[in-house]
Amino acid sequence: IVAPFKSSFSQDLKELQLYLPDKPAKMTIYSWVQQGKIPVQKGSKKLTFLRSEIDEWLLNGRSMKYKAELKLKTKKG
Repeated sequence: IVAPFKSSFSQDLKELQLYLPDKPAKMTIYSWVQQGKIPVQKGSKKLTFLRSEIDEWLLNGRSMKYKAELKLKTKKG
């Protein structure tokens, strides 16, 4: 069972760790961000993660392919 986020908006790294089913280490998440393997919002100094993007990422087997598809749909529409 996946623990719910406090809100449906952006969450920080610690909240993301608690939300993901495998409870990855911070360094693992940083590695995913650096490799472009996880959707992230880069703000000032903190990384934030949108629940909707994380949910979609999990549903798609942790693939970033869906993000490229969304960009194509947006350009066509």
